Amino acid sequence: MRFSKLILFVTDLIFYLFIYIFLVKILKRPYINIIALLLFSIFFLVFFFFFLYEIEIFFNRLLYFLKLIRSNFYSFVLFWAIWWLVLKSQWPIASRLLILTIFLFFGIIYTFTIRLFLGAFLLKWVNIYLLLSPKHKRLYRGKLMKYGKKPVELKTFEDVEAKVKSGILFVSYFPSNMVKTRAQMWEEYYSQLFEIKKAILGRKVKVLFFNIYNLELELDFANVYLGEIPSLEITPSLHKLYVSFFKRVFDLLFFLLLFPLTIILHPFIFFFIKLKLGSPVVFKQIRIKKDLQTFSLFKYRTMRIISGTKENDVDEVHLNYIKTLLSEEESTEFIENEINPVEKKLRKLKNRGEFDLLGLFLRKLSLDELPQIFNVLKGDMSFVGPRPALPYEVKIYPTWALNRFNVEQGITGLWQVSGRGVMPLHTSLFLDCYYSLEQSPSLDLFIFIKTIGSILKISKVF
Repeated sequence: MRFSKLILFVTDLIFYLFIYIFLVKILKRPYINIIALLLFSIFFLVFFFFFLYEIEIFFNRLLYFLKLIRSNFYSFVLFWAIWWLVLKSQWPIASRLLILTIFLFFGIIYTFTIRLFLGAFLLKWVNIYLLLSPKHKRLYRGKLMKYGKKPVELKTFEDVEAKVKSGILFVSYFPSNMVKTRAQMWEEYYSQLFEIKKAILGRKVKVLFFNIYNLELELDFANVYLGEIPSLEITPSLHKLYVSFFKRVFDLLFFLLLFPLTIILHPFIFFFIKLKLGSPVVFKQIRIKKDLQTFSLFKYRTMRIISGTKENDVDEVHLNYIKTLLSEEESTEFIENEINPVEKKLRKLKNRGEFDLLGLFLRKLSLDELPQIFNVLKGDMSFVGPRPALPYEVKIYPTWALNRFNVEQGITGLWQVSGRGVMPLHTSLFLDCYYSLEQSPSLDLFIFIKTIGSILKISKVF
């Protein structure tokens, strides 16, 4: 499937160059290489962000069209913003008509026709395997089978390791008789993902998992749907080079970008916190990082009380609230092929007397987390990863949820951009554990960009 990605990219580049040269000649405009390179780079990055180089996107034509519309919009906005801010010197000789025409010919006409047919053709050469429940199998045959190669049907999970070498594997979550509650379902679901990941490591296989509860995960990055159910993707790579080297490089680059903002805002935040709450303005709170090690997390003070500065400190009010959140899904019956919902509550306590209005404002804008960029600089955290938990929280987590600590903890994570703090606790722990299996450059980019939009939705933030 990497070959399919390469073909799509090379075809995009060839047609972009052809369209650019053709329009320059027809419209009699000068060649401006920097403009052409910038525009194609933006198209590529936005297509990459929306997973439009993944071959499975061509199973769902409507979803492909919707993502293309969004891609063109974001590409258009990004290009004009960069042009106005950075490339003003190019304005007198660049042609707005040429650029708009490129958007029309490349962003719409080419991508909605030639690119679609190419993707559909490449999909026909990809091996398809099915390990689906009867209901999901009917949905596949009714909606998707006409677009792909004739599938090979598997009977058990053991068949995956024995028979699947390359291609796309469609898998249903199969609950055992032991699953009685939502909490138990998330544990078993993660276990099945983990076992599938082990079975396909090093192979050219992509697994698409389907579970009715995927709907509660708010999977904006899903590329395939069976009916209304989005897929949860498992890939055969651990991305070792990215995790061991490039992720740290990107963390340092993001630190350099955010450091000036910290310097600018700190005097104002310092003054108001000092005035309203007193000292300390920035305090250290003991948290749990990768491999269950402790470290001191930096935070702006947002409450009249200060807790968690020592490893054995326990905020009893918060602890009891976390226990309540855990008990909700532990006491909610699991119903197969049907969502049994629980009330979505904030992960952080609201309306406590210890909160100050200034503290609420800082939390709404997530500014209280700004000092944590220095935790990133120290190497205790990454920008993207599960949020580091308090020691007393970790002690009451279910055992399977400790897999979230297999990766660097982060300032922002997958559940934050999926539910922004209002997901049930076991559900958000599942997303953290899923991230620990699948952290990748594309998923990190997705989370990072979505975080910006999530912060802007301040009505949902606490």
